[in-house]
Amino acid sequence: MKVVKKRIGLRKRISLFFVLSVLCLCSKVMAQGVVQLKIDSVPAIGKGGTVFGRIELTDGVGRYGDYKITMSLQVERGGRIWGPKPYAAYPSVPVNDSGKFVCRFVTGGNDSQAETLYVFLIPKGFTPNEDEYRTEAAAIDKVMINRYKDGRIEIQYRKPAAEPDNNKNDKIKHRL
Repeated sequence: MKVVKKRIGLRKRISLFFVLSVLCLCSKVMAQGVVQLKIDSVPAIGKGGTVFGRIELTDGVGRYGDYKITMSLQVERGGRIWGPKPYAAYPSVPVNDSGKFVCRFVTGGNDSQAETLYVFLIPKGFTPNEDEYRTEAAAIDKVMINRYKDGRIEIQYRKPAAEPDNNKNDKIKHRL
């Protein structure tokens, strides 16, 4: 019996390498679990300036102290993004030992009238600055909060990679 050896072309080898790399990365993320931001309280426009929340950890994602929170805001939707919050000199707040955080976003100007708030969960070693894209790239999770003049608040959670697509918790609407 004659054995025929066939060489795999460079393109196929690169494609195979890419597929295997993605599979390894996905299995690593699934094995590590998920860390998620949850928002507990948001003031209505003009009614306060602090967001209260917590993070939820699943197996293998570290300790609460490994993370911190930073925020930015838009006074008008689609307008200039102001941040980091609470202050440029103190651009983030820690997550306490029970996973809770308190982040003040009203630090001057028209901050209390902000229509859109962005809350970012970032690694402890990352220091945010005014570069919103850099902060978003470093963020482990992000929540967008839309506040309306009629008192409505809409919280939009980003789906974690390891969670199935069930659309139950993507948006939570409530009136204060």
